[in-house]
Amino acid sequence: MKRRACAAVFALAMSMGFAQKLVIYSEPAPPFQVPPSGDAPATGFAVEIVRALQREVGTNEPIQFVEWARGFYEAQHTPNVMLFTAARTEEREKLFRWLGPFFKVEYLLVAKKHRFRSTLTTEQAKGLKIIGTVKGDARDQILRDAGFTNLEQTTTAALNVRKLHAGRIDAYATSNVVWKEQIRKEGFNPEEYEAVYPIRVIPVYCVFSPATDPAIFAAWERAFKTIAANGTLKRLSKQWFPDLD
Repeated sequence: MKRRACAAVFALAMSMGFAQKLVIYSEPAPPFQVPPSGDAPATGFAVEIVRALQREVGTNEPIQFVEWARGFYEAQHTPNVMLFTAARTEEREKLFRWLGPFFKVEYLLVAKKHRFRSTLTTEQAKGLKIIGTVKGDARDQILRDAGFTNLEQTTTAALNVRKLHAGRIDAYATSNVVWKEQIRKEGFNPEEYEAVYPIRVIPVYCVFSPATDPAIFAAWERAFKTIAANGTLKRLSKQWFPDLD
């Protein structure tokens, strides 16, 4: 009897919508996350995945685009917050509830073309004067843990691109699927830049704050299993990154 009563209460709660609303944060990171512009809605590979998940869950929370440091903080300390996309590292493991993975990216350093004769060794990369990173970003933490002491933090990748173009830094930490668009978006030619040092290949996720309502997380977890099983995840990956495995 008690089990039936609990099931009935849960079903009623689901039919009325979650009592606690989910707040969704992301950062501008084309082509993963492209903020709305004028009449154009937000788009991007990760945005389309989140929208597909929302359709399965039956909700339509707006995506709020903020600087990474703010979203990262809120996803740790505020109940019912989701942030995407986030790399899963040992240092972050206990900070969030993890949904995914839905893709793997290669973290790397990008510099001006012909600045170096070949791909850098680790010691050569550590010997650069300044490498630009983003505060709170996984690439910053990975490099620091590897013994890099030549890192200079900013709040956005766009600032690092502009500093690289101006010669204020030697390279900046980014990923294989976003760096060309980051450079293009700032008005520069990606053909004048190149990847010079591989950092790590790493899976990316949506993360939920630890105090998120268990019913909310469970619904999103079921939704992820559904889009992984019905081919939506694979289709979106091929659509946005046809040249990647």
